[in-house]
Amino acid sequence: MNYKKDTIFGMIKKFNVKLVPEEKLLEGKALLKVIMRKFLSASDSLLEMIVINLSSPTTTQCYCVDVEQIYILYIHCTLPYLVKSFEGFEEW
Repeated sequence: MNYKKDTIFGMIKKFNVKLVPEEKLLEGKALLKVIMRKFLSASDSLLEMIVINLSSPTTTQCYCVDVEQIYILYIHCTLPYLVKSFEGFEEW
């Protein structure tokens, strides 16, 4: 890659990747890292992946459970055990 700097800079111009003068002095793997970081930013790729793969709110709403429903279920399941444990409390 070091010996093909002319072709690399030609491709950079075609892809509209702007390099500062300090970055143009880099060679080899360091130059490749800078070019790829500017050409394909991770934030844009990650956002695009999330938008494409994230399900719609109407689809997701089926899987959501209301906090009130959880509380009612908790009280319904634990109340009989609490009553049984406090039945002898009045005798004290």
